[in-house]
Amino acid sequence: MDLIREGIGGAYLTQSLQEWQYNYLIKYKKASRQQLNITWNSFLEYCLLKEMPLTLSQVPAAQQLELITKIWNLGENILQEAPWMGLYILSRAEELPALTKIEEFLIEIMAPLLHPPEKARWQPPYRVSILDGRDIHDNFIPGDMHQVAPSVVCVHDRRLAGVYGGIFMNNAPKTLLYHNQCLGRAQTEKCDINLTFEDSSVTIQSNQVELTRLGEHYSYLLCSSGQLLVSAVDSQRIWQVVAG
Repeated sequence: MDLIREGIGGAYLTQSLQEWQYNYLIKYKKASRQQLNITWNSFLEYCLLKEMPLTLSQVPAAQQLELITKIWNLGENILQEAPWMGLYILSRAEELPALTKIEEFLIEIMAPLLHPPEKARWQPPYRVSILDGRDIHDNFIPGDMHQVAPSVVCVHDRRLAGVYGGIFMNNAPKTLLYHNQCLGRAQTEKCDINLTFEDSSVTIQSNQVELTRLGEHYSYLLCSSGQLLVSAVDSQRIWQVVAG
């Protein structure tokens, strides 16, 4: 109870489940946030309010406090990390098999995003795909972009204050998530690559790549993993060029 009170006082817990929601949880166990009609504000809140009540009854009494303390410490540490971490972990929360396996779960989903990529070879063939900013926010207009982790990019909305997008590039399809603050400090890596933009195309080194319907580009980001992200002056889309 002391941890719960601390969580409320520290704004880690901002809501509670109603009786019908707990009854639904007990009946269906893995009820989604849509079924519960709730939006979780953090992974810690998700674990304490949804998973903990279902888990404690299955854990020996002598181990319950240890489990609660572990969940609390992990959840609080995540809240103190760069915002992209909590955002991404929360987006995958419903894949958590059990609170007793939380450490293995976090390692499994985070390792691909944190693993340093192999040095990019900026050579053809180049593959082009398009990401839709509306998957981040209905009115999202991509602006400045920067890497916050080896496979994570933060995109600022160029018009709306407090609107940011996260592109998690190690996933297929790419995961696009909305957040109300910048996702972290820029991780600047020097890429000595010659780029020349023309109408709806970019020349990488000496190889021209068509960017259909791009028109005039607004901003771009060269990623250390061998990817180029380009936004347009008058579009909600982001063009992604992958080398090799």
